[in-house]
Amino acid sequence: MMKKQNSDLQVPIALGSGLAATLLLVGLLRQGTWPAFFLASLSPLPLMIATLGFGHMTGLGAVAIAVLTFVALMTAAAAPQNGFLDAGLTAGLGGLVFAACQGLPAWWLAHLAGLNRSDPALPWSARRNETGKARDYFPLGGIVLQAALIGFAIVAFATLAVSLGRVNFDTSIDQAAAKIAPFLVQALGPYQLPSGVDPLSLARLVIRAMPPLTASTIFVALLFNLWLAARIVQVSKRLTRPWPDIAHELRVPRLLGVAFALTAGLCLLGGIAGMIASEATAVLAILFALQGLCVIHDLSRGAKYRGVMLCALYVMLALLMPWPLVAFMLVGLIEAGFGLRDRKAAAAASHR
Repeated sequence: MMKKQNSDLQVPIALGSGLAATLLLVGLLRQGTWPAFFLASLSPLPLMIATLGFGHMTGLGAVAIAVLTFVALMTAAAAPQNGFLDAGLTAGLGGLVFAACQGLPAWWLAHLAGLNRSDPALPWSARRNETGKARDYFPLGGIVLQAALIGFAIVAFATLAVSLGRVNFDTSIDQAAAKIAPFLVQALGPYQLPSGVDPLSLARLVIRAMPPLTASTIFVALLFNLWLAARIVQVSKRLTRPWPDIAHELRVPRLLGVAFALTAGLCLLGGIAGMIASEATAVLAILFALQGLCVIHDLSRGAKYRGVMLCALYVMLALLMPWPLVAFMLVGLIEAGFGLRDRKAAAAASHR
């Protein structure tokens, strides 16, 4: 009976989720305000809810509906000025970008979160549907890692696309900095720049910081949407996976510590290679910061003033952002090398 109800709901859920995802994104394109930007960051949410609650095929259908709706709206908006054919081609390209950068990543992460198998020795492609057996779910750390890879890949590809046809990447940055420097001076208003810092240098810094910041933002936005979608589906009692112990289960592969050191060193190269390395470094830094935050949550269990400590920690994070992330990142790197959570669990088991 439940399967029959699910099959009856798949089409309307896919239709509604796809439309909702597109309308959230189009709101940003039309208004460009901060509230619109926040709503646009939630556009993966309906697609993830459809995938987690009603299956990966429903989610994939929602992605298709979202892309088609986006193309139709963009074509209708641009056709009066540019002609139907040119508007359709431009909108089609935009639809492909929307699918690759938002629709498919949202579907894929939600799909991974719902994967399970009854035999841990089987590959993920050989999942079984037997009942009455312990289920093995896709590792939480693997889902977070893939979200990080998606955020990096999107921005790295965009960086390579922008650099095509340009003779010198650093020269292009200097040219762009010269164009935005006057706007930065206007935005600062009465505030003075520190001595030794001119508007052109500040503009270069802003331009170089934007791609790593964008990659990290995409990564965090995907994770937040996945967490929120899972909570919504859990409340509706459609979440097939038991809620994980995030503080204990979120684990970053140890070799990524080596990758972090390598990418941080490659940032010194400059040019396109240094920019892409900085994007990877920023995403890995956030990844280890998340692990560090989980370590603090896990190790503080049982502490007398744990609630007060965690509250103060988040207040500090909000007020001193982004500096506390450096401390969390260091804790995450130490965890990758020494396994602090496993040591605590082993010590607790030995005292029983």
